[in-house]
Amino acid sequence: SLQEFVFRQRIRLIYRDLARIVYRSHEKDELMRFVRDEFRMNSLETDINHRRYLLNLGISRINDMIRVMGI
Repeated sequence: SLQEFVFRQRIRLIYRDLARIVYRSHEKDELMRFVRDEFRMNSLETDINHRRYLLNLGISRINDMIRVMGI
């Protein structure tokens, strides 16, 4: 569906942005492994509402990480 397509595009953009942020840090290997594992673990979720919740939770975690790391 169009809604699913747009959602997947948004996830890809966030993943790319997150990869750029992670590669600015000193612990990039460990952080990128964590990011990949989280995305893989949640990729099997089919409920769009739960996926939106996970995405918003991830965005808030990213913002917290940026704030703590001073990136």
